[in-house]
Amino acid sequence: MILPLLAIALAAPQATPEIPLIYRGSTLFQNCQADVRTMDIPDAKQDYVAAAHCQSYIAGAMAGLYVAGYKGICADSASFGTLSRVYVAYMQKHPKLLDSHQMDGFMQAMLDAYPCAAK
Repeated sequence: MILPLLAIALAAPQATPEIPLIYRGSTLFQNCQADVRTMDIPDAKQDYVAAAHCQSYIAGAMAGLYVAGYKGICADSASFGTLSRVYVAYMQKHPKLLDSHQMDGFMQAMLDAYPCAAK
């Protein structure tokens, strides 16, 4: 009796857990769009909090990659503002990543713009 139930449970499609909105690429994208606006329009005070979220995410992601010893991205000389612009431009070209985890799109954008030369 238990084996048929186990077989049914294992054969049933497993639901993929939904990524919470706060961790989706769409949220980081919106925050980084706000960051770009604050760089381009200094009076865009309504965007300061979202811009700070973008800059903080980028700083943390890049620091985490550095601490982890990741050598695939060579963006050491780029400012966080530049990385924010690169991310926004990349996501505009790859909107399917908006529903993925924010790190997916961020990593792909950085790898696309700042790949390290093969040694």
